[in-house]
Amino acid sequence: MNLRAIKFGDYLTSDDGLILHEKNVAPAVPKTTYIPVPGRDGDLDLTEASGAVHYQDRQAAFTFLLTDGTHEDRVALVTKIMGLVHGQKLRIVDEDDYPDWYMVGRCKVENVQYYAAYAEVHISAVCEPWRYGIRKQTKAVTVSDSSETLLVSNRGFRVVCPTLTVTGQITVDYGEGSAELETGTYMIADLKLKAGLNTLEVSGTGSLTVSFQEAIQ
Repeated sequence: MNLRAIKFGDYLTSDDGLILHEKNVAPAVPKTTYIPVPGRDGDLDLTEASGAVHYQDRQAAFTFLLTDGTHEDRVALVTKIMGLVHGQKLRIVDEDDYPDWYMVGRCKVENVQYYAAYAEVHISAVCEPWRYGIRKQTKAVTVSDSSETLLVSNRGFRVVCPTLTVTGQITVDYGEGSAELETGTYMIADLKLKAGLNTLEVSGTGSLTVSFQEAIQ
């Protein structure tokens, strides 16, 4: 039987026979801003004043059962976990429910309880609000004195600013903006990929590779 597993950095809990007994990952709370304005019904909602909703850190908690070996073996294993996880800021991967995404959090061994035949280990983490894609997404196009439409799909829900890698001399038109680029690597502040399908018009002579990291809640 394969054990359900959490990966903290390079440490995979199932490798040491830890049984994932309970997990709780709280949704990230939106950062909201409401301003009361005299003479106006309701408050002025400035939550998206920057162009997107932002979120607070989220809380994660995991409980593991240690049943293998002797009491001394379990004490040694807890010591190992303390050394690898406690106080560390790590990538956290839920290998069963979100194997393609990771969180980033400061981890803490909250409590360890020893019983006659097993031990119970509680690990918590204060995490960034997003789960990030393990694999970066890329989309490329080549033009030769021509114009091409590049469709870029963002499967995540976070608005991202992509990295543009250019060879040659090209022009990229995006929404209300445009940029003339030559060989190099760029991030353009007002070129943002929203959730869903994004359209870039690429012209000139050369190639463009768009790379970015998706994120979900």
